[in-house]
Amino acid sequence: MVRYIAGTVTAAGLRVNARLKRGGNETGERVSDEVMRRLHLRPHAVCPAWNYTLSPRT
Repeated sequence: MVRYIAGTVTAAGLRVNARLKRGGNETGERVSDEVMRRLHLRPHAVCPAWNYTLSPRT
């Protein structure tokens, strides 16, 4: 699956970098609010907690 994701290229030439994190996540591991604010996430109307678009940074 990681190779499939990493092989993604958009029509505009955007390439995806994907890495597999082995060993799972630590219990309680979270992304900080600061990091989340820096992401360009646009939630979708249907199930916005799970469905969103991540846009590249400028």
